[in-house]
Amino acid sequence: FSESKSIPPCTLRYQRRVHGGIDLDSEKYPKLQKYFAQRYRFWSKYDQGIAMDEESWYSVTPESIAEHIAIRTRKLFPQADVVLDAFTGPGGNAIQFAKHFKRVIAVDLDPVKLECSQHNARIYDVYDKIEWINADYFKVMHRLKADIAFLSPPWGGPQYSHFSFFDIKNMMQHDGLQLFHLTSKHITPHIIYFLPRNILPEQAALLAGIGQVCEVEHNWIYDKVKSCTCYYGNTIDYFGQCTSPLEQQINISSGRNKNPRKSKSSAPKKKAKGRAKKKT
Repeated sequence: FSESKSIPPCTLRYQRRVHGGIDLDSEKYPKLQKYFAQRYRFWSKYDQGIAMDEESWYSVTPESIAEHIAIRTRKLFPQADVVLDAFTGPGGNAIQFAKHFKRVIAVDLDPVKLECSQHNARIYDVYDKIEWINADYFKVMHRLKADIAFLSPPWGGPQYSHFSFFDIKNMMQHDGLQLFHLTSKHITPHIIYFLPRNILPEQAALLAGIGQVCEVEHNWIYDKVKSCTCYYGNTIDYFGQCTSPLEQQINISSGRNKNPRKSKSSAPKKKAKGRAKKKT
C-alpha cells in the first residue's frame, strides 16, 4: 500500500491561512460560505490549522456525531481492536475512532484527502494510531482485516437533500448495496453505515439479511437531522446501553420501552426508530 508522507500546507487547495485557521475566498467559493460558518461544528480544533479540500467542506462528519459514533461503538463492542474507515476523506471519523480504539485503517483514493486526513490526525495527536492507504477500496478490500468497518461513501454532493428519498443503490457514486455486501463478505459483518438523513429505512433493513436486525439512528445537531447512521452486527445497541438520560425520560413519559426499536429485514414496513436528539 502506498503512503503519502508529505504534510499538506494550510494553503492546500481552495484554502488560505488566516489567524491560525483556514479561511475561504468568499468570492471564489461563495457556495461554501454556509459550510465555513459551521467550521467549529466540524472540528473543535479548527483554528489549529485543519486542512480540507473543497469537497470535504460538505462531506465531513461533524465532530460531535463522529465522536458519538466512536464512543458508543467502543462501549457496545469492547472486544474490537481495529476499525476500518473505508472512505476516510479529511479524517473526521478516523480521528475519533483512533481516540477510542487501538488501531484504525484509513483508506481513500484521493491523495489530497488522505494528506488532509494525515495532517488533521497530527493536530488531534492520533497520527501514530492510524494506518494510511491511498487506494481504491474496492481493489484492496480483500487484503484488509478489521473488527469493524465504517462506511461513509460519497453521496454525490449536496444535491442529495433535494430528493424526498435517497436510494443507496442508484444515487451514490458506488452501488451502496454492493458495497455493504462486499464489505461483509471480505472483512466483517460488524458494519456502521453513515448515510443521508433521507434514506429509505427499508433498504437499510434489507441489508441485514432475512430475519436479522439493524439499528437506524438519526443524528441531530440542535433542531435539525443531519444524517442517519445504520448499525449492524455487534455495533447494534440491543439493550439500550447507550440510551441518553434525555431519551430515557422521553421513553418513560410516553410509555415506551427504553430500548430502541430495530428494523428487521423481513418486515417491509418502516420499523427503524430515530434516537433522541444529539445536542452539541
